[in-house]
Amino acid sequence: MCYYTNDPTYTGWKPYQSGSWKAIPWQLVDLPVANHAGDTLVITVEAADCALGGHGGYVYLDAEE
Repeated sequence: MCYYTNDPTYTGWKPYQSGSWKAIPWQLVDLPVANHAGDTLVITVEAADCALGGHGGYVYLDAEE
């Protein structure tokens, strides 16, 4: 599963701080792991700032049992 949102034409961007920042609202992903009790789960997440230093890039993860 992969979510790539570094696309200025993506229609989900929302402007913040008078339009100087854009963000994408929470994207909910359900990982059904009930049948894998006791297995090791590896999640790889990558985030980056703008290559030119003009803005930040952030990832927030939330999980529940």
